[in-house]
Amino acid sequence: MKKLTTLLLFLISIHCFSQEYHTIDNLIFKEKAYQIQAKFNDSDFNIKIANTEKHEESLGITYSVESITFQTIVIQLIKKIDDNIADDYKADENDLKTVENVLPKVLKKKKALRSLTEIIDGEPAQYSGKITLNNEVKLTKSSDKCSNIGQNQANIAKTDDVINIKKAYINFFNNKASTIVLEGYINEDENEKVTVVNNNFSVPIRYFNNYGSKNKFSVSENKCYKIDYNDVFAFDSDQHFNYSVANTELHFDKENLEQQVMQRQFFDFFTAVLYTDVMAFDNNNSNSLVNAQAKLLLPLNQKNSTIKNANYTLFRQLIAEANIALYNGSNDSFRTIEITQSTANNITTNTAFNHFDLLTKNNINGNLAVDILSHEAKRFFSYISLGYQGAFYRTALKVSSVNSGEGDAAKDNENISSLISTSHGPYVNIEIRPQTNFGADVSLSLNKLSYSGSNTIDDINLNETILDDGVEHFGFQYNIVNIKADFYWLTNPNKGKKGGVFVRLGAYYHTQNYQVHPQLMVGYATNLTSFVNKFSPTK
Repeated sequence: MKKLTTLLLFLISIHCFSQEYHTIDNLIFKEKAYQIQAKFNDSDFNIKIANTEKHEESLGITYSVESITFQTIVIQLIKKIDDNIADDYKADENDLKTVENVLPKVLKKKKALRSLTEIIDGEPAQYSGKITLNNEVKLTKSSDKCSNIGQNQANIAKTDDVINIKKAYINFFNNKASTIVLEGYINEDENEKVTVVNNNFSVPIRYFNNYGSKNKFSVSENKCYKIDYNDVFAFDSDQHFNYSVANTELHFDKENLEQQVMQRQFFDFFTAVLYTDVMAFDNNNSNSLVNAQAKLLLPLNQKNSTIKNANYTLFRQLIAEANIALYNGSNDSFRTIEITQSTANNITTNTAFNHFDLLTKNNINGNLAVDILSHEAKRFFSYISLGYQGAFYRTALKVSSVNSGEGDAAKDNENISSLISTSHGPYVNIEIRPQTNFGADVSLSLNKLSYSGSNTIDDINLNETILDDGVEHFGFQYNIVNIKADFYWLTNPNKGKKGGVFVRLGAYYHTQNYQVHPQLMVGYATNLTSFVNKFSPTK
């Protein structure tokens, strides 16, 4: 547990790396000692040189600075510190040689710090291709009333009408164009200005190269058109059509018909959370006080299948989650299953424990879930998904052995072991992603919790020790009902920050022992780009 705690603190310290001065080297110049520090910015860096009495800082220096120029800057800063150096002093060859190794050390430090932050932030920005706007698109026209047009309906007729697109906007979120706005005119007629928005479905970027993603819009009550996004945009890639797209915003106009597409890196799908369970402040609960969570949301299939104008996706995404209890509070026994084993007259007996304790007292757990069938309720900024999940739990077991006798004949012994249990079952999740600095997930799941470890530990038959009172419900062998609501708030999205507040409110109900395990978690998440559809636009 100490190793896990150390690793967590290490990752947090890396992620929280700020633009402060970092020590580069100690320098002896004209028999006096100086410390050299550097502060790294996006496009330049600053140098600070100090002795025991004073310091001087440089202006911004580009990373492509010539070595001789950098050496001159360093010597000029030293001259400002050392009053004994004459104002008209000019550095000779020996002085320049003394400071010539400083620049390589500065660049090496910058590279080392960047390598560490990339552990969390991913590789530097990479572009998977470019999107080109076609600002004049031929339209297909409905032969019936506008209200009868479906996304894939065929009762349309060819027309010579075109839409002249003056502006376009795309918002990419979780590998889909969640919002596409087209502004223009029909046949350059300023009286027929239109704004086309994909109000019914998100568009995977692959449909910028393939027909099949159509949107309807109307100019008047009986004048309606359809437009296919393959006619509007073209996606060109140098990487054999890499459809991984970073969450970003793209803007097009007559001066900017092409925009590069930033590739989404692996750690963009990952978030780390440090949180506390408020219920742990009650010493009668087994909730852990300080916890760490790692969560990965990975989009899978992005194709929309339309049934009666409703959009469905099979196997839309995979969600993996791991939780570790770092600190259980002042009374650690509430987080441990305890059994007392007694021996008297050569007969050994032991106490039993509640089956629900395998879940409520676990200190490490992991969960893997797949959204099997998802419906996009675009007008409500939501997805409703039916999925299946599996989980494991590691729970500590402490066995205390007590022998009867007097004096030295009475001996106590304690052994600590680990119990592994698993669960699986279906769930329904409502994913809410309004285009603001807020997101939420509300889910209901049924699970079958089972002990999956060794049947015998310290000569104790666990099948006879775990208490299973009550009956199973719902017509299936599910003994756990879990309802939870996760909330996410970006704290400073306008400055490009990805972190924010994480809150979970939920409860587990055990149908065999009729017990409830509530949870109220509050913490900080390092990266919410997969859970909040709000971010600063690309400049």
